[in-house]
Amino acid sequence: MKKTSLFTALLLFGTTSVFAGDVENALKSIGPEAILAAGLGGFIVFVGIVLLYIAISYGIYLLAKKYEPKVHPAWSWIPVAQIYPLVRVSGQSPWWIAGILLGQFVPGIGGIIVLVSLVYVYYHLAKRTGGDIGTTLLLIFFSGIMIPYLGLKANKKSPTAAWVLGLGSIILIFIGMLMGVAGAGKAMLELEKDYNISGIAQEKMMEEMKKNPELQKQFEEAKDAMMKLEQKAEVSVGAE
Repeated sequence: MKKTSLFTALLLFGTTSVFAGDVENALKSIGPEAILAAGLGGFIVFVGIVLLYIAISYGIYLLAKKYEPKVHPAWSWIPVAQIYPLVRVSGQSPWWIAGILLGQFVPGIGGIIVLVSLVYVYYHLAKRTGGDIGTTLLLIFFSGIMIPYLGLKANKKSPTAAWVLGLGSIILIFIGMLMGVAGAGKAMLELEKDYNISGIAQEKMMEEMKKNPELQKQFEEAKDAMMKLEQKAEVSVGAE
């Protein structure tokens, strides 16, 4: 097990032990403002994700309508299955769907397979819609805006809907995440103030380390590594 995993598990163990049988008091300690901010932030993120899904689905529907009219419109609105009309519109073999979907289950290089498959499909999608490498890059990083934009453009419609749905969803997700992080941060500060989570978690970690020589060894190695980094930093500052 990795060092970070061990310490994370111990920290969670220590935190959980603080609240065992005392959830009600813990929630009172957090306060309604933090709970409301976190809850509202989560809801805003959910709305943003729904809008992003609608934007991409709508774009795929319009692209298929223009370039692959034989593909049933329902495919464009079904989660995961909508990859099929997207690949068809790009003019590539359906085997690329396997790269996108199954590549993530390949140990080690799964992420690379998925990325290469997506880039390849987006590149040919950009070419078919009259775009270039720049369009491909925009599809990779801003698919929620570019897919509906290309669909609207292909059908000679105003691109306003692409900006409203795509950009609006991204902004909502960003705002929701900020609210969630702010709420969670405030909650943790309140819990730390009332329950001293870090202190109790540290005590639990020390108890487990005493029982586990391997964990103690890893802790000593981590401490030595930090000391060496501090010494190097001091030497670098002195040399300057």
